[in-house]
Amino acid sequence: MQPKPSSFLSGFWLATGLTVCVLLASLAAQAKSWGVSVSGYNYNALPIDQFKVESADGTAYGSNMPGLAYNGGEYANSTCCYRIGGDTLKVSYMLWTVPPHWKDGDPLPPFITRTIPFPKASDPKARILEVYFLPDGSVDSRLVSVRDRGPIPYSRIMERLHKESLDFVMDYPDIAGRDLFSERLSHAMIQGWLLGLRSEQDLYDFSMRAINFNVNFADDPSIAPGLKARKGNPRAIMDYLAHHVPAATWQRLAAEQKHYDETVTRAQDEQAKRRSAECKNIFEPCKYDE
Repeated sequence: MQPKPSSFLSGFWLATGLTVCVLLASLAAQAKSWGVSVSGYNYNALPIDQFKVESADGTAYGSNMPGLAYNGGEYANSTCCYRIGGDTLKVSYMLWTVPPHWKDGDPLPPFITRTIPFPKASDPKARILEVYFLPDGSVDSRLVSVRDRGPIPYSRIMERLHKESLDFVMDYPDIAGRDLFSERLSHAMIQGWLLGLRSEQDLYDFSMRAINFNVNFADDPSIAPGLKARKGNPRAIMDYLAHHVPAATWQRLAAEQKHYDETVTRAQDEQAKRRSAECKNIFEPCKYDE
């Protein structure tokens, strides 16, 4: 018995529809799986010893990263190559919060774990997974085709400073083996970001007050309460610093910073130079006495 044409066509279109659905589902599943290199950006002051990114389709690993402040700048560490995909990323990392007297065999800091949505690809050629460890303890990520530099514009601000104020950067007080300018800029940017500043211009203006006047200006008892009251409101913060903090306060803070640099910073520089001279032979135990 021959099937009726209408029944045959209905079955044909049903089968075709099912096939298309299966193909679309397969393509959708493939679109959620990516072969990537992984770059980690640490915007904490403290170093991160190691990190791991787990997804439904695979796990990626990253190596250690210095802290933004103590490294004196933005630092990215990349590893390749991993297959990942799914709806979420589980990011585990070890923030190096050990005491100064830590030694081999002492307990390591615990791993911190954050679960975040799987990032949407910036374009079809996106094959770089960037993971950002932010100063407030949160984690963010982007899937990009070219390096994105992350949510805190440290590199752009540093490039601007070298273009516009290179002499000022080069003449800044120095400590042997350290980049004091970059360290102070990093600390200020972390502090500004935690207050809620997000734009490049706001972070630039905030950080330059730390560089030009006093690295600890935001913690000064005459300024800190006003910043705290305006936390999360960038316009109010910048207006407060520009128009409500007396000029005499800025002058006092600048004088305190100058005195610190001429005494403490200079003493630290001399100590670092003595230590370097005493410990220059890497094949002999260092006998430097603090």
